[in-house]
Amino acid sequence: MTAVDREKMVHAMCAAVDAGDAESFGDWFAGDATYTFGNGETLTGRDAIVAATAGAAGALPWTRHVVDQVAEIGDQLFCRFTIETEAPDGTALALPCVTVIWLAGDRITDYRVHMDITPAFGPGPAPLDLRSADPGAVDVALTAFRALQRGAATGDWDGFVALLADDVRIMIPVPATEQNPPEGLLTGKDTARAIFASHHGEVVSSVRLEGKRVAANGPLVVIEARVEGSLDGEQAANHFVFAFEARDGLIASMYEYAAWTAKSPTSGWGDPTFAREAWTATLIPANG
Repeated sequence: MTAVDREKMVHAMCAAVDAGDAESFGDWFAGDATYTFGNGETLTGRDAIVAATAGAAGALPWTRHVVDQVAEIGDQLFCRFTIETEAPDGTALALPCVTVIWLAGDRITDYRVHMDITPAFGPGPAPLDLRSADPGAVDVALTAFRALQRGAATGDWDGFVALLADDVRIMIPVPATEQNPPEGLLTGKDTARAIFASHHGEVVSSVRLEGKRVAANGPLVVIEARVEGSLDGEQAANHFVFAFEARDGLIASMYEYAAWTAKSPTSGWGDPTFAREAWTATLIPANG
């Protein structure tokens, strides 16, 4: 290939990518060619290169390659581009790019792209706010869970309510059959007292609530639990997750999630034997 032919090849490859035609782009490569984008994994083979090109082109709303320079040194081409596209918020982008191409005859044997494409995808997700467990928060959450255990077993929830902050936030799961359900985010200690008095004491008896696993992130403490017992006279079981947030020695929020492993047509709860084997140990036994 002459220098003119090689420059025409570069323009044709750019036009193919801009048109979303990964196959035409791949036609310029040898069957065992290698391709590397930035610090990504090196791909080998025309099929892999075509697939990667199609994926990259499909991830952007559109592209327009402006060929700024093509320099030739032996069988190497050094190509400088400006790649125009737009960010997810519609902001116009002009991204600099340099590609180094190795040729054998009229086929590319190695293709290396040097550019930062991240502006085209917008800012990444915010980093997770991961913190070491707050021992005080863990103690408060375990105390609250044990109070829940006593309430579930006896119907006496006063010990649990006493651990709640005055402005506590509570969210609890409610089955579709519940009358006048306490739905949504509920606020306040008095509201919590009324909920537990009216929606738990009358229907729950002889319940074994066991804590199976505990995880914590700063003041947030999550306890996976299993419950078995009598609900309106029916033997039932279910799995729960309690997410406690502690503040100043009290529970500032408790969000409760139920698995609703539906087996029973009456309560919607599960068969008592359902998934007993899911945990091999009990961290917080029912008599804890």
